Amino acid sequence: MAAEFMQQIDRDGRAVVEDRVAKPAVQLLINAGLDPEDIDPSATFGETMNLLTFQKRLRIVAEGLRLPWAELKRRVTRQQLPVMVIEESMRLHAQDQPERKGSELNDTHLLCLAPYADQTFVDKRTLESARRARSKSPMFDRLTTGVARARDCAELAAVLTAQSRTP
Repeated sequence: MAAEFMQQIDRDGRAVVEDRVAKPAVQLLINAGLDPEDIDPSATFGETMNLLTFQKRLRIVAEGLRLPWAELKRRVTRQQLPVMVIEESMRLHAQDQPERKGSELNDTHLLCLAPYADQTFVDKRTLESARRARSKSPMFDRLTTGVARARDCAELAAVLTAQSRTP
């Protein structure tokens, strides 16, 4: 895997060096998957990475559903993909946390499932961050209505048992 990664870095580096038309930073973005017309020189690094992530996800949808890329790109915005709304809202509005390696990432990914589930259980810190994001983003609020916290596994089991008995 490491050798394959290094080969990819080598290929990307050579493509940047060999292209005499585009500036190296622009060529790197093109190699990463952005179309030249989508690259805004005045955009911040974060904005550019958000666009790149969005377009990569959109390409997966286009390929998976065999939809025309140009048409899909023209019609779909980031605010139409629930995962993008949730991730961006959590990044912008969540409370600053002491670093807990891996936990926030897992909870944010779990939170991205909320639009597709009746109830999604997260930890106390993530629930507070979601509350803050809800107050600032109406779309986030609509997407994460069933987010809750259980005090312990027994409470979670009781909720799940009660829901399974409901017709």
